[in-house]
Amino acid sequence: MTNEQTEFLTLAEASKIIPGNPGIVTLWRWRTKGVHGVRLRSACAGRVPCTTRAWIEQFMIEVEEAKRDEREMDELGWDRDILADAVA
Repeated sequence: MTNEQTEFLTLAEASKIIPGNPGIVTLWRWRTKGVHGVRLRSACAGRVPCTTRAWIEQFMIEVEEAKRDEREMDELGWDRDILADAVA
C-alpha cells in the first residue's frame, strides 16, 4: 500500500477525489449510517472525521458486492426481512 493510500483525508478532501464529487454530508452519512449495510471506515483526528483512499476504495467495492447480492436475492424472490430474522 502506498503512502498516498494511507494518508488521512478530511471528508471535504475525500469528496473531491470520489467520482461524482459527493457532498460532505453524503460522506458523513456513509460513515454513520452506511449504504446497503456497508459503512465508510473513518477515524477522528480530534473532532475531525478522516478517511483514506484505501478505505474509500474498500467501501466502494463492498457496496457494489452488497448491491449485487441484493439483486440476486430479488431475482430469486427471497425476502430480505425474513432472511434477516432467520439469521438473528
